[in-house]
Amino acid sequence: MPQQIDLSYYKPANKEQEEFHRSLARHKMLIGGYGGGKTYPAIHEAIFHCLDNPRHDFLVCRNTWDTLEDEVMSDFVRIASDAGLVKELKETKHDLYLINDCKVMFRPLTLGRKNFKGMHICGFLIDDPDVIKYSDDISFLYSRLRNPPNVRAVRFQTIITSNWEGRNWLWKTYMRDREPGGDDKFAYWVCPTTGNPHLPDGYVEDLAAVHSEEWMKRYVHCDLTSHIGLIYSDFDPAKHHIDTLPSDDPDDKRIPFEGRTDLIRILAIDVGGTHPTAILKMATDGQNIYVYDEWYKKGPKLSEVGVYLQEQVRRAHYHKIIIDPSSAKGEQTSNSNVKYELKKNYGIHSKGAENAINAGIKVVQNLFLPADGPIRLFIDVHRCPNLKRELEIYRWKEPRDMDFDEMGYREEPVKKNDHAVDAMRYGVMYLKKYLKGLRNSDFLKEKRKDHQMERLLKLKHYQQYPGLKKKARLMQTYQRLGLDKKRINQLLSADRSN
Repeated sequence: MPQQIDLSYYKPANKEQEEFHRSLARHKMLIGGYGGGKTYPAIHEAIFHCLDNPRHDFLVCRNTWDTLEDEVMSDFVRIASDAGLVKELKETKHDLYLINDCKVMFRPLTLGRKNFKGMHICGFLIDDPDVIKYSDDISFLYSRLRNPPNVRAVRFQTIITSNWEGRNWLWKTYMRDREPGGDDKFAYWVCPTTGNPHLPDGYVEDLAAVHSEEWMKRYVHCDLTSHIGLIYSDFDPAKHHIDTLPSDDPDDKRIPFEGRTDLIRILAIDVGGTHPTAILKMATDGQNIYVYDEWYKKGPKLSEVGVYLQEQVRRAHYHKIIIDPSSAKGEQTSNSNVKYELKKNYGIHSKGAENAINAGIKVVQNLFLPADGPIRLFIDVHRCPNLKRELEIYRWKEPRDMDFDEMGYREEPVKKNDHAVDAMRYGVMYLKKYLKGLRNSDFLKEKRKDHQMERLLKLKHYQQYPGLKKKARLMQTYQRLGLDKKRINQLLSADRSN
């Protein structure tokens, strides 16, 4: 190795990183907490591998151009430059040539597999991928581990870093039925935030002060039992909180949400019998949706619900009262129902909520973390403690054996701890039409899929032949993962052959 190269400064921060570098596994993954030290050792592992493979190509990816340049490429180039490894940097092409003529190519996953087809690479580093969107593209990259003409890799190596996102594609590929570490073909290591000795004093305490306990389990302590199947995994009480009441400061001139005239306000209700009834006060200003207060009581009498609603309607004007659609269903012993009784006895006129469950969940998820814009759903978590609690524990039902290739089940939430989140979903589905610039195409597509699947599974033909029913479930799942038609047909064919 030439004298000017100096990587002697680098030392792994903990035993997990030491094992990560020492392992002979062909495919390695670092699961880490915020500030736990994932990207730094991953870049060094990539550099070590590039030095072992002169004249070959190595690929570095992240989800988008912006995050790739700001969070990976700049660090990679700086580290390589400080170590005396850079021969040439072609910034416009996003290519870095090391002194042994190994070319490091920086590309976002948004380019798609069509732009990776011609590659011959000795390895890749993918930092914090969105596997829901890009698992198919990442799977394709494994097929690009090959030698170009007249060049032979000493070995092939892939590296992925990620936060703990539950039992997703990464879990299935790298973690299922495996313990951390080892030299198997696929191996993973867990690096919690607390395992990084270089963090400033008070770093973890500062995170704990603004984030929920569930968030700390997942993103700091890397508790692998946390957030399995969590539906609103992007909800963060620190990011999604808004104060809807003025503070005690006399200089705080804000108007409470109850008194603002620029808002469209509604009441959203999920009715419970023996279970809790949740009533949420919600509003929109055309830009965002706000949940600013809640009434939450286990097993209330209908009179309690009616009196509370009467009081709220007297105090303020509400554009609509949106109620759980099941409340309009007649009781078995009479033609009465909750919606009718509220109207007859308390003068409460309400509108049945739209109840496309999976499509509604998708809309709420997109407002919590839009793909192409700022957050658009905010909650006063101090005034809505039960909604906050439910958002942090609301989960999907788990398929048998957690095998995502055998989807012979209906994708649906667990019917528990869901009263406030259901009320919020009803309200969001009504208020979304007032949001400026909100794209409804995804919602309509998801709603159409739900409707088609319900009709399909009611057909006697599908009831009689379980194989066709399973195929329909699989196709629906693959479509929701965003796979193209050709890839879906390949997967269905593979399933039949098995």
